[in-house]
This record gives sequence, structure tokens and C-alpha cells, in this order.
Amino acid sequence: MRALFIVVAATAMLSMDIASSLATEGPWCAWATIGKGNYSENCSMLSYEMCRQEITGGNRGSCYPNPRFRGSYGSVRSRRYRY
Repeated sequence: MRALFIVVAATAMLSMDIASSLATEGPWCAWATIGKGNYSENCSMLSYEMCRQEITGGNRGSCYPNPRFRGSYGSVRSRRYRY
């Protein structure tokens, strides 16, 4: 019985999609200094304006494009059809 449970648990773990853990990644990262050489990085920003609001809360920081982002937020092109 214990072996069956281990096999079922291992199969369930292997069938999970690891890419879903990157669902919180956005196209912009906010980098903010939090004091004494420490910093915070938040890469879940959906727009540049959202990123700027994150770092202007009294913290010194900057916004930069997320190098790990693979989505298409805000860059959806409209299709042109020829008739």
C-alpha cells in the first residue's frame, strides 16, 4: 500500500507543469534599495507606470525590462485580413 502511494505521488509531481510557477512574472522589474546595501527586486509589474509607482513609495530604485519574461502583455497586434 505504501509503495502504491509513493508511485501515485511521484506520478502526480511529474505531471505538474513547472512553467506555471512563472505565472507571476511580468514584463517589468522594479528594483528598490531598502537600506544598508540591501535591495528588493519585484518582477511582477504589468506596465512601466505600475513599476514607477512601486519604486516611488520613498525607496530609491529603478525599472527595467524583465529578461525572463516570455509573454506578450500589451503587445498584442491586431490582425489585418485581406478581402
